[in-house]
Amino acid sequence: MPNRAGADPISVLPVALPHDCDPTVAFALEQGGRRAVILTDMGRPDEDIARALAGAHVLVLEFNWDPELMQTSPYPEALRRRISGGRGHLSNEQGARMLRLLAGANLHTLVIAHLSKKTNAPARALEAARTELERAGLGHVRTLIASQEEIGPEIEV
Repeated sequence: MPNRAGADPISVLPVALPHDCDPTVAFALEQGGRRAVILTDMGRPDEDIARALAGAHVLVLEFNWDPELMQTSPYPEALRRRISGGRGHLSNEQGARMLRLLAGANLHTLVIAHLSKKTNAPARALEAARTELERAGLGHVRTLIASQEEIGPEIEV
């Protein structure tokens, strides 16, 4: 049923994620047949979660850490294990694997999000994402890197 302004209502689908802080959820937001998905704080790629969140036009996806930079980080070993564990965060490789599961014909914008300042580099995350998009025949997808300090560009879903 349309809201007072005449626009279709926004439907929100929360999807539970494997993370060490329960509950943690991803969201699919849909209105008028357009879908945006926000997926961060996920410990490992998961096909069931990908199926639940499929069909995004805009995808915000975690690419949190890089294995090489994790090994040289100032983090104590216990924190490294937590971040890289199955209930921690997605590495660039795992983010690319989740992108492989989520990217479809509707996708026009990918926002690489939740990059660690100490265990990742934007160029490494971007390379992992662009490689996967090219492999999937989606080289045309606009790819942005979210900043923790600045508001990003306006994105139309």
